[in-house]
Amino acid sequence: MLSSILALVAGIITGTFTGLTPGVHINLVASIVAGSAALLNRHLSTFDIGVFLLSMSITHTFLDNIPAVFMGVAEGGELLSLLPSQRMVLRGEGMKAVTLLTIGSIGCLLLGIAMVPAFLQWFPWLYTTTKPWTWLLLLLILVWMVVRDREPNKLFWSSIVVLSAGTLGLLVLRCVRLEDPLLPMLSGLFGASALIHALITSTQLPAQTPACEISVSKTQAFKSFVFGTLAGGIISLLPGLGPAQGAIAARTLLRKIDEEAFLVLTGGINTVNMALSLVTMSTLGFSRNGSLEVMLSIVKRPDALMLAKYAGLTLVVGGIATILTLKLGCKVSWLLERIDYRKTSTAVLCLVALLVLLRSGWIGLAVLIVSTATGLVAILSGAPRHHLMACIMVPVIWSTF
Repeated sequence: MLSSILALVAGIITGTFTGLTPGVHINLVASIVAGSAALLNRHLSTFDIGVFLLSMSITHTFLDNIPAVFMGVAEGGELLSLLPSQRMVLRGEGMKAVTLLTIGSIGCLLLGIAMVPAFLQWFPWLYTTTKPWTWLLLLLILVWMVVRDREPNKLFWSSIVVLSAGTLGLLVLRCVRLEDPLLPMLSGLFGASALIHALITSTQLPAQTPACEISVSKTQAFKSFVFGTLAGGIISLLPGLGPAQGAIAARTLLRKIDEEAFLVLTGGINTVNMALSLVTMSTLGFSRNGSLEVMLSIVKRPDALMLAKYAGLTLVVGGIATILTLKLGCKVSWLLERIDYRKTSTAVLCLVALLVLLRSGWIGLAVLIVSTATGLVAILSGAPRHHLMACIMVPVIWSTF
């Protein structure tokens, strides 16, 4: 019991660090855990290792909203929230954006865990039904993502970004000499590119108001919880899809949704997607999230009792992470008002490069540079950054032929 509590606390602390540090992903920590599994098993049970990895993963999905809002550095799950949250930051309402994203995370997490019995029944049928057509579904989603930008200039750059990211993904994921290929590729596309852009363009953070008044209606919030939970469940089943694609689909179905409700929606999808990976692990024996895939390789396929324990654990972690996010969000906004954005971005960029070099070597560093350039093309051209997820979607489609 004590070891499980210590594993939970260690996971929350680690998830807080990875969440607050742009470019440092939970998959990096998970890969270190995987490499040290034999040593860890001498002192911890496989259940405790699973507790650590799950606690870290859930906590990360809450805390990484803070740098996404105040530094404009988001991973795949928060890309669509950047524009409305940055508008709030410029108005001095950054904590309002953080609060809305956090409400989405905890709300969708609660609803997702409540719906676990239903998902246990639906997931096997849904996966079996869609599996033969997954490649076609991904292809249609990829084409739809591009043609949504009907303006010729946007359509052109969206096509360039999708083709570039897709080609990059094919080359990188087929490189047998590259260890942990996702680390340099995703760090460059979503992390380093945003850091360099911040380094070039950022000014001092406007003065932020700690208190915030949430005006999203109960009806809009409830719809965001429901659609966010369903979107998170679907993308936990289908390969190549991320929270950004889930948010696009949910927003299209909702049609009329205001800025605050949209932040609730995007905040919830990433968290509930991580939590519902427990269901795919239990029913189908896989996870679409890297950190939980490592957990599955160590813990093996959880039975009903273990699934219930882990589901309860996510609620505990979600509650703690909610408090941490709101408390630390205020402190981070206060700190960023008083430090130089350029120095912060430079320090984090150097840390990302060092981590990639240590984990993936010089080839990984080269991939990081190319990926960063590709990410910058998306940012500078104004193409939606979620198009960069083609780096995963295209290889998945290609592998079916």
